[in-house]
Amino acid sequence: MIRLSGRRGGIVCVAAVALSLTVAAKIGLGEESSAADKPEKIIATDYSNLQEAVDAAKELGVRHIYMPSGTYDIDTTLNLTESFGYHLVLEGAGWSTVLNAKTGENPAIDLTNSRYMILKNFQLTGSGSVGILMARKGPGQ
Repeated sequence: MIRLSGRRGGIVCVAAVALSLTVAAKIGLGEESSAADKPEKIIATDYSNLQEAVDAAKELGVRHIYMPSGTYDIDTTLNLTESFGYHLVLEGAGWSTVLNAKTGENPAIDLTNSRYMILKNFQLTGSGSVGILMARKGPGQ
């Protein structure tokens, strides 16, 4: 879609807007699915902790978790291992979104075997020695 965004000194400024839609369905016999039943994204503050939000996203098949401004304490490793397969977005509201890791020697976030993850717009702080574990395990490893 292209729309006119303004005119400056005889030059027409055009803004291109791209729209991308990915649909995945997992419907068994006799089941019906409705796009209205599936949220576009999970809002982390709707859950008691961040891992609960991640688990809800997995269960619902939602690929976007949004963390509004605030501090999110991570007492145990945030498990994103093989969680979504492809295209998970874990997004904060910018520097005002803080993930505060209190995981000691364990990683704050574990992305083992996850692919195409987008982590954006948040700070990761804390006392743990490992921030984000990114590992790829093959057979026998």
